[in-house]
Amino acid sequence: MEGRVVTGEPVDWSRYDDCMKLSVVGESFYQDALIRVSHCPPMGEHGYECSAELVRDPHNPHDKNAVRVEVDGEHVGHLPRGSAKRLNRRLRTLEDEGKRATCMAYVGRAEDGQYLGISLRVPYGGEILQGKR
Repeated sequence: MEGRVVTGEPVDWSRYDDCMKLSVVGESFYQDALIRVSHCPPMGEHGYECSAELVRDPHNPHDKNAVRVEVDGEHVGHLPRGSAKRLNRRLRTLEDEGKRATCMAYVGRAEDGQYLGISLRVPYGGEILQGKR
C-alpha cells in the first residue's frame, strides 16, 4: 500500500470491518521516525495511511518474543507483549518462507495532540492470521 496523507478526509472505517485491530506501544520513543514516514507537519491534526511490517526481534533484551513495527524500514514501535507472543510463531513461519508480514497502518495525531500514534489493521483472511478470528 502506497502511503498517503489523509488529514481532513473522512476515514472509511468500514473497510476495516474484517480486520483485527492491533495496538502499537512505545511510539513516544519513535516520534522522529513517525514524523519522517508520515510527512507530518510540526503541529496540528494529521492522518496518514500506509503499510507496516511486523518484524520479529528475538534479540530484544526486554522480550524474546518482541515484534518491531516498521514503516518504510523505520522502526516506529512494538506490538504489545501479548500480541507479540500470540503472533510470533506465525511470523517466524512467514520469515522462514521468505515472506514479509505486512498490514495496514494509520499514523495520526489529534488537532490538540502532542504525539503521533500508530494503529494497525490485520485482515482475518490474510497470511498473518490465516483466517483465524
